Amino acid sequence: MAKHVQRQQNHLAKECLGFQQAAGHVDRQPRITTALSIMDRNSKDQLDRAAALAIFKSGKPYTTFEDSGMVEFIQQLNPAYKPPSGDRIATILPEVYQDYRVQVKEILDDADHLNVIFDASDDISSNRIVNISISIPNSVTFYWKTVNTRNEEHTALNTIRLIQPLLEEVFTKEGEDFQDFSRMNAICTDTCSTMRKLHAEMKNMPEFRHCFFLLCDSHGLQLLVKDIVESERWASVLKKVTRIITFFKKAKLQLARLRAYQLECYGKQKAFITPAITRWGTQLGAVMSSLANKDALRAYARDAMVLNSLKAKAIKGEEEEEEDQQVLRAILSSINNFEFWHEVEMLAKILRPIENAQRCSERDHSCVGEVIPRWLTIQSRWDALEEANQDPLINYSELRQWRVQRMKGQTTDIHHFAFALDPRTTIGEGLGLDTMERAHRFLEENTSNEEYQQLFGEFCRFRAREGALFGPTSRIYREQPKTPHTPSHYYILSAWGYFGSMGVKLATLARRVLGSLANSVPSERSFSATNYLHCKLRNRLSPLSTDKVTFIYMNSRVLKRLKTVKDNPAEPMVVKNWETVDVARLVKIENAFQDSIVVDGWGWEETDLENSGDDMDIGQ
Repeated sequence: MAKHVQRQQNHLAKECLGFQQAAGHVDRQPRITTALSIMDRNSKDQLDRAAALAIFKSGKPYTTFEDSGMVEFIQQLNPAYKPPSGDRIATILPEVYQDYRVQVKEILDDADHLNVIFDASDDISSNRIVNISISIPNSVTFYWKTVNTRNEEHTALNTIRLIQPLLEEVFTKEGEDFQDFSRMNAICTDTCSTMRKLHAEMKNMPEFRHCFFLLCDSHGLQLLVKDIVESERWASVLKKVTRIITFFKKAKLQLARLRAYQLECYGKQKAFITPAITRWGTQLGAVMSSLANKDALRAYARDAMVLNSLKAKAIKGEEEEEEDQQVLRAILSSINNFEFWHEVEMLAKILRPIENAQRCSERDHSCVGEVIPRWLTIQSRWDALEEANQDPLINYSELRQWRVQRMKGQTTDIHHFAFALDPRTTIGEGLGLDTMERAHRFLEENTSNEEYQQLFGEFCRFRAREGALFGPTSRIYREQPKTPHTPSHYYILSAWGYFGSMGVKLATLARRVLGSLANSVPSERSFSATNYLHCKLRNRLSPLSTDKVTFIYMNSRVLKRLKTVKDNPAEPMVVKNWETVDVARLVKIENAFQDSIVVDGWGWEETDLENSGDDMDIGQ
């Protein structure tokens, strides 16, 4: 540090007249307290683009910045800037869309394999559309395109003709003039008959013959829900629940009375969920919302004003009021019926395992190897209810029959092969003959004659747990997850990644199979985003413009997530050598552990560590 600094500062402040005069002159100079009223063209264009990007990424209406309050707020920040109008934002859309498309295409071009998800529907303006999403195996999914099909029928052949040019765009790398469809790993659609026919047609096309074709597991599980709630046994139960919910949604005065009892019983209001067979989870949601309001509903049914209103309506005798009286009487009869509530509770117990499986099937990276375990888990939950014998009125054999029927229609050979790739299924009784036959058939149909012998031999040794790589002492069994919260898919994928690093040829096919997406949820999300963006505030947008906004809206989030992962890489796990560990501390821990085994004659309870790591019941 320089010497005599304090002395110099004191001299300037107290004794140096020239310095003091200069400082006073600076203080008297006028200061700029407002922003400049002029803005150059480049700055204006940059701010307009930033404003447009904020609109596209947030899904706000184009006219957001035309609001007088918004204009005043922005001009408080910078009086020289006039925010863009809706028309100005619309002109910026193609440029921003192209920038995002280039970013997404670069990422897709770098991927070894890609999964394709598409579906057909209509938007909020009744435009008939087909959308396509592209998934990188075991990674992210990008929205790609929405096509306005206009008056084209959504048949299998027409759909193929419409989507094939879009697939050519995806699988043509920048700077190349040919399509590399060998990078297409799997195609996933919903479960309708049209898509099943489409799978059969595409399998016969040379460029798509190598692909795996899958049906959305979430749709398949919803069909199982449909079988149950529309059956003779349970249809009347859900009908009564729906009638209660619909009544309170229409009768605002009665809803207000019910809400008063909700506040009294729960301290807050609780909403009802209306069931719709095309909306996953709403059937259980309706049942659970009625159970959650049980106390309030029963208090409402005892309300004197409600009972008196019944009598008053009966006196008037008007046709509409008589109909309302009949509905209210039926609702009160259900609410006051203990048997009705018991049936609602039983239906909730039946649907809850399906709902849990559906939530798992809807998540990102839902793999084909998890499909059969999910269906078997549903059955195991029902078996546990049957063994508990708490609800003898449930026909469990009928439930099993529905589950088996839907599971057969939902699963194909690839599902059984993926199931057989789980190292945990090689322990104990193993898999059934049907699963092994179908897994073998898949292997035979998806390999060449030269590859088959070697891959089949490796598959058999893996199933038999033979050799150093596949035997009981293999590293993959030591790394089996020990907690039920560890997703099994990542463990299986890691195991076959290890086999691949050790030169196992079967690992290449295994990783392709395990990277196949087992749901069409990306398409469902795209439809929701399209309808959200193509709302009544912007119903003049064409399907083409809506497609571009949807591309930015959805993919900006994916790109941000990738950037976050890149900027914050996971810290590598540091494994210490046992020779460098504090030996005294290890001895102390060991002594404490030994002392805890037997205390006052009480023994440590034995635990099956080998089976405790199973996070899914995969037994037949």
